[in-house]
Formats: sequence, structure tokens, C-alpha cells
Amino acid sequence: MSVILAFLEVPSLLKKGWTKELAVFSVLLLAGTSLCIALSLQAKLPNPVNGIRYFFEPLGKWIMAKLS
Repeated sequence: MSVILAFLEVPSLLKKGWTKELAVFSVLLLAGTSLCIALSLQAKLPNPVNGIRYFFEPLGKWIMAKLS
């Protein structure tokens, strides 16, 4: 499915000269395809919320310490 989508979209992006959009399209298509393949192989994927929590929890504690 990703190959069909690429064959449909890439020529029009190249014809218009939209190289930045083509780069973003390619990265997002590659990321989505990789995740779909990993899910179909039943790979254990990390939860993105854990990464967000890892970053923001110390920041929240620091802010609460400064405010109290």
C-alpha cells in the first residue's frame, strides 16, 4: 500500500518542485510503514506516553518546588 501511495504522490511533488514537502512526506511514510510492519510482526513497541512522562515529570516537580 505504501508503494502505491508513493507512486501516486511523488511524481506530482517532483513536478511542482516541492522538495521540502517531498522530504517530509518520505519521512512520515517511512515511519508509518515501519510501524505497520513492526505491528504485523507483533513486535513489542514502546508507549510514547512513557517518554513524554519521563521528560515532563521532573520538570513538573521542579516547577512545583519553585511555586511552593
